[in-house]
Amino acid sequence: MKKENSFSRNHVRMVILLVILVLAFIYLFLYDFSRRVDHLMTNMTTEHLADVNEQSQTAVKTELTRVFEEVRYTADFLSETPELTEEARQRVYEQLKEKCGFANIRLVSADGGLYTVGHEALPQSVGGYVEGICRGESGMTDVFLSSVTGQEVFAFYAPVTREKTVEGGIAGIMIVDQMVDMVTTNGFNSGSYSYVLKSDGTVIMQTSHADSLYSGREYFSFLRSDTDMGAEAVSELQKKMERKEKGVFLFTAANEKRIVYYAPAEINDWFVLTVVPYTVSNWYREHIGKTALFLTVKMLILFLAQLAVIILWSRKARNIILDSKEALELEKKKLELALLHSTGTTFEYVPKDDSLSFISPPVVKEVEFPTVLNQISTKGAALGLVAAVDLEKWKMILKRIAEGKEPGPLEFAGGTSFSEDTYFRLSVTPVRGGKGEVAKAIGTLEDITEERRIRRRFAQEEQYRAALLSEAVAMWSVDLVRQQVMACTIHGKDWLEGGKGFLYSGRFIENMCRYVHPADHDRIAGKMQANHMLAAYYTGEREQKELFRATYPGAEDYKWMTCTISLLTEPVSGNPVAFAYVRDVDEETKRKMELMYSSERDPLTGLYNRRNIEEKVEQALKNEDSLSCLIMLDLDGFKEINDKYGHQEGDAVLKKMARILSGAFRADDLIARFGGDEFIVFLDHIPNCECASFRAEEVRRQVYALTLNGEDRIVSISIGIAFGPRDGNTFELLYKHADEALYMAKGRGKNQIAFYGEEEEMTILERPD
Repeated sequence: MKKENSFSRNHVRMVILLVILVLAFIYLFLYDFSRRVDHLMTNMTTEHLADVNEQSQTAVKTELTRVFEEVRYTADFLSETPELTEEARQRVYEQLKEKCGFANIRLVSADGGLYTVGHEALPQSVGGYVEGICRGESGMTDVFLSSVTGQEVFAFYAPVTREKTVEGGIAGIMIVDQMVDMVTTNGFNSGSYSYVLKSDGTVIMQTSHADSLYSGREYFSFLRSDTDMGAEAVSELQKKMERKEKGVFLFTAANEKRIVYYAPAEINDWFVLTVVPYTVSNWYREHIGKTALFLTVKMLILFLAQLAVIILWSRKARNIILDSKEALELEKKKLELALLHSTGTTFEYVPKDDSLSFISPPVVKEVEFPTVLNQISTKGAALGLVAAVDLEKWKMILKRIAEGKEPGPLEFAGGTSFSEDTYFRLSVTPVRGGKGEVAKAIGTLEDITEERRIRRRFAQEEQYRAALLSEAVAMWSVDLVRQQVMACTIHGKDWLEGGKGFLYSGRFIENMCRYVHPADHDRIAGKMQANHMLAAYYTGEREQKELFRATYPGAEDYKWMTCTISLLTEPVSGNPVAFAYVRDVDEETKRKMELMYSSERDPLTGLYNRRNIEEKVEQALKNEDSLSCLIMLDLDGFKEINDKYGHQEGDAVLKKMARILSGAFRADDLIARFGGDEFIVFLDHIPNCECASFRAEEVRRQVYALTLNGEDRIVSISIGIAFGPRDGNTFELLYKHADEALYMAKGRGKNQIAFYGEEEEMTILERPD
């Protein structure tokens, strides 16, 4: 009785000790878990702040770039249309002011004078944009005090020129106090907000936000006086911003804690600050921490439940262990082979009976075999299991098993029961009885038909690669899993040191691409990235070919070359392998380009031909929703020129017409000879309808001034214009409507411009000087 009580007390003590140890382990685990989650969330908050800050920078730069482009385009428009009336110019200034949100538009004269759009003289500005315009420069100033209003402003400016001479310029003025919400942010579910500061702490822009603690102009003064940072910390922050550094700092103001990420904006000396309340980031921290803790506890409970099941199962399994050493050894071998050859068929061979019985289903499910095959060593071929050519190998390996020897794997061709070119790998090991004799053997049959096919294909690819080396500029192969260069030959020279491979890295890719044309460099380097090739391999894209330009070392001219990348499976390791080679295809590529050019162009004028212009306009209309126009031009009296002067002079007039059109329109506008004396011009991304009208009028004026053999006004031109998408969003519709407008111009007496849908004449004949 005393012994039982003593045992009970010891048992209770052990249980208590075990509980204490488990509780201590759980406490240490939760403490470490809390620290790791806190560290992880701090890093995640910082990284997310950096991402939101970068988005804010992008928004600021995108908006300022848009405003600058509007100013520069307006200046170019004024430069190209000096005949604009003062009323039209005032409309242009008003449109620019409205589109960009400028407080004022300023005009600058060639001698440096500053005026309002009403031509009222103003005091000289200290912003530097007047001097910049006089030098023919365009850009954006830093913040400065307006000499008129005394407010802090900054300006966008661009010169107005005529025949490369600066005649003045325009400048858009923005007031800093009105720059609210240009910088936008959606981070932390719109819980963050941003500032744009100069490096001295002057606020230029800011986001209006309910949680913002400061809306003034001197941010550093706010940090010194209203937060817990202190003057020394603020001074250190200012020095970092002067050094163009980026980072994170925290402050508390009015019992509100904030996390701030700052980074240079790459505009003047401006910085973008992204601010998030600590309560917002702390909510994410607590939420993720609770979720992770809940999942961890669930996993721990599941683990303990599984452990309990395993313990109970092991107690029951202890009573059903195999009764004999032979049976135990047999099951052990079965398990080892099943794990080693999980994709094959497991079988049992009895040397005494020369019989084979399948433990798992055959490797080829379409073929049915009896559960037990007798006289397998002599009748393997007759049973359709082994091809006759490999029957002797089959007999030899079974004989070695009967002798107690453990043979290596045997590869053999399948017999008549299988389809042609079916191959297997036989792996077998003997199982000895209690007296040491071989009672049975356990083996596996694995279908290696696909493996052999891959090996044959790889060997063929090796032969193909060897043939390519004679004409390849460069060749290399890479194991994409191990990231290792296995071969590299450039201009016939082997670059592997001592036959050993080296790491396939960004440096290797950069070295291979250093002679590639800058316009093609990023595309070719991207195709060579290991992750890109792996993605192509697993999606079945086993060959890629890229055309690019590159120079030979020491040469200056670029040649056309192709890089072909073949993605294969290495037969031994099974890893994806990339084989790439580069060929010089300069001559054949240039021949193809010449043929393509001749197929697209009119042979007389060098302009696009009819078929090509239809395709290009149709494609442009599909990709764009902006204002565009189709201009149809038809020479008046061209038949009389051919009749009077001959077709040679008529061709000369057509060539002059082509030169006039090429000079009057932008380089990326589409110009074509549509047939005979008819031409077509397509303009997209135009700011307004007047722009197309001015261009067309310039063409009409120059054609009217053409002379031949000293005679004046040999020819004129009629022009019809239709605008997209207003008058049509396909080539067919625009052409039909522009043709109707051209017919209207011809009906009014020719030498005129008409717009589709207009009732009255838009342009009058230009009178001779």
